[in-house]
Amino acid sequence: MTFANIFSRHVRFWGGPDAARYFFNAGGQIKWVIISATNNNSTLTSADLVTNWETNQASGNIRGPSSTARTGTGGTVATANTSLGYWAAGTAASTISQITSANYRYEYNQDFTNVRIRTDGEAGSNGSNGANLFIDFGTSKTSTYAGFNDAVNVTVNHRIDIVIPETTFLANTWGIIGVS
Repeated sequence: MTFANIFSRHVRFWGGPDAARYFFNAGGQIKWVIISATNNNSTLTSADLVTNWETNQASGNIRGPSSTARTGTGGTVATANTSLGYWAAGTAASTISQITSANYRYEYNQDFTNVRIRTDGEAGSNGSNGANLFIDFGTSKTSTYAGFNDAVNVTVNHRIDIVIPETTFLANTWGIIGVS
């Protein structure tokens, strides 16, 4: 099995770990969206993973107590951890969503894409879980067919949306949030 972290995004709560807690307590969400994926080397493995990202994963969100594992359809759901949100994330990456391929031929049936989250674990004075949330997007190419080895070269175009809580009846106690 070959595993590669395609990319990682860093959500920073500049007000510190308590600001992150306030954001999620007020109903804030971090949403990840796969806009498109590109097969850069024309292999069937890359084509398979493009379908997995664009169609099977698609998007999801992270809330305080939970997550939406994915909005996509298709593939085989290996992990859909909807009880994993900011509050349950640890300093080691935990998988929210893992989709195994159901495309092409049998050689690709174990290829998967996944989305994992982790925090820096920095404790604030109000029981927070870190000022930094990391969203890791990864892929694995697995083959049970002897001698089979398609190279993987996929570009995943994506965005991270910060869904700010309403401020009609709540003060903005979470401050500035950045994504890098």
